[in-house]
Amino acid sequence: MNLASFGCSFLYGYDGKGGCDKSYSTTYHLSKLMNRNWINKSDCGIGNDLIYERLITSHQRGDINPNDTFIVIGWTQGFRKKVFIDDEVYLTYRPDTDQVDNKELSYYLSNTNLVYYEVLKNIIGVYVFLENYGYDYLMLDTINTTMDECKVEENYIPQELFDMKDGINKYSKLNYYNWIQDKGDKAFISKSDHHPNQWCAEQFSELLYSEIINE
Repeated sequence: MNLASFGCSFLYGYDGKGGCDKSYSTTYHLSKLMNRNWINKSDCGIGNDLIYERLITSHQRGDINPNDTFIVIGWTQGFRKKVFIDDEVYLTYRPDTDQVDNKELSYYLSNTNLVYYEVLKNIIGVYVFLENYGYDYLMLDTINTTMDECKVEENYIPQELFDMKDGINKYSKLNYYNWIQDKGDKAFISKSDHHPNQWCAEQFSELLYSEIINE
């Protein structure tokens, strides 16, 4: 039996030095609580579109299957995305960096309405996929998907998209990033790096485990 983790550095097990230490991943500790093998499909810096892509490709390749794999999806900052510019592919493009010297593109991709529109489509698409194939799963926000208000109306973001997202029963009310900040320095890798340390990962895994067993 397996537990597969799809998310950014907060689920990956980022060690503060550019590498992966499984003891820093809350889903690793969750897999131990659930007595499952840990499959790490998370990666540093990736966006929600790439999380969706990795879920689909992992299923199609047979790395995961609904008969023996519990899925954890950790949604991340909505501004991150995979983009194609000329002959280059940017897997973790962020509009607020100098990765691409194109201010108009950055302004377009950082539009709050566009960002949250895509966030909702990714969440709903993954939800439909998991339900259709019969996976057991848990979703949560590991980092706030967007900080700003967006326009809710038919020609912008239809209310139905919010309603469908809000109706996902297996979507945790816990926000990993906010929980970490509330715990302060004892939860951080260091004072300058606010990624979760081992203590933090273990503590949060127990909260997730409690949600799963009490569904």
